[in-house]
Amino acid sequence: MLIWDNLNIAFNVTEQRHDSKAHFDNRATATLIPLFGVKFSGPPLDLLPRRNNQLPLLSFGPADLLLSLEEA
Repeated sequence: MLIWDNLNIAFNVTEQRHDSKAHFDNRATATLIPLFGVKFSGPPLDLLPRRNNQLPLLSFGPADLLLSLEEA
């Protein structure tokens, strides 16, 4: 099993010296956990949650994005 996470670390600098600036560092960390006695496969499909909804289908074109004469 693999567990991972993206980290965003803020470094705040109190005294602005030569090249010392406040900045963010982005890192990733991962942990590998051996699983003994477990078959190599994904979860069975019957364990996945049922989808009761779907994304709305929107139909619009370039004319819907342009400003009207009154708005311009």
